[in-house]
Amino acid sequence: MKIFPLPVVGINPTSSSNSGTKRKSVEQLHEEERLSNRVALPAWKFRCDVYAFGVKKIHGTFSESSKRIIKNMIEMFQPHDLGEELDYFSAKLIYNSDELSTFEVGALKLSLSKIVNLMNNDILKIYEKYIDSDSFWSKVNKFTISLPEGLPTNLKELFDAIINDGRDTKGRLNFKKLRLKILSEKITAVVEDDDEKSSLLDILETVLLRVEVDPRAEAEKNESEMTAYRKTASILDFIFKSSSVEFIDGETTCKASKDIAKTQEDLFGDTIPLNKGFGRRIDLLLSTHNVELSTNEWKRKKVSEKLER
Repeated sequence: MKIFPLPVVGINPTSSSNSGTKRKSVEQLHEEERLSNRVALPAWKFRCDVYAFGVKKIHGTFSESSKRIIKNMIEMFQPHDLGEELDYFSAKLIYNSDELSTFEVGALKLSLSKIVNLMNNDILKIYEKYIDSDSFWSKVNKFTISLPEGLPTNLKELFDAIINDGRDTKGRLNFKKLRLKILSEKITAVVEDDDEKSSLLDILETVLLRVEVDPRAEAEKNESEMTAYRKTASILDFIFKSSSVEFIDGETTCKASKDIAKTQEDLFGDTIPLNKGFGRRIDLLLSTHNVELSTNEWKRKKVSEKLER
C-alpha cells in the first residue's frame, strides 16, 4: 500500500500581513466569546456577591483570591438598569482600589445602598470615573430635587435688618448691638403672637450666645461629639418645637440599616458581620410617625482616618 502525503496548507511566517490577519481574527473570536459570557451571571447573584465583597473590602479582609473572583465577575456581567450599573460600579471600585480612601469608602457604601451622590463633588468624581454609561447619566440627570422655599420673605428681611443693624462703624458684627436688636424684635414678636418670628429670633440668639461669642470656643478646637451635639440640638429644638418630629439620640441604629442587615444575613448566614459593617450607630435620628427622616453623626476634628470612615 502506498501512502501519498497530503499537501500542508500553512501561513508563511514571514508574511506580516497574513499573520496579522490571522492574529486579529483569533482576538475577535476571544472577544466575542468573552462578551457572550458576560450575560451568564444573573443580576441577583452578582448583587449578592458584590455586597459580600464590599463588606470585606471595608473591613480590610478582602484577599487576593477574592480579587481574582471579582475580576471574573466583572468580565461576566453586563448591567441593564440603574441598580445593576451601581452594583457594577461597586465591583470595579472594589477591584481597582488596593486601599480605599475616605471618599471611596463613602462612594462604596452609597452605591451598595443603590444611592447616587450628586451633592459631594469628591464622591461624584469617583462615580464619574468608573461609570461611563451615557444612558446611566442621562437617566440620573433627569431626576430633579425640589427644595422648599425656606424662610418667608418677611423673615429674610428681618434677618438682613438684624445683621445690618448689628454692625459697628467698621462693618464688623458687634455682640451688644446684635443682642439688643434681637431682644427688641423678640418683644414685638411675643406681643404679636408671631411664633415663626419668635423661633427665628430664638435661633439667632442661641447661635450668638453659644457659638459665635463663646469664650471657650477657641480652647475647644477638638471638642467632643457630645459638645458639638449639644450646640446643634438646642437649635433644632426651636426649629421643630411645634412639629411632630421626634429626636432619637444615644447611639442608636436606624431602622433601614437593621432591615437591610437582616435581609443580607438571611442570604449569607453568619459569615459576614453586616450589623457591624452597615448598622452604624447614629448620634441623632429625626423621626415622625415611625418614619425616619434624617440621620446625623458628629465626629471630633482630630480623629483617625479609620474612625472617620
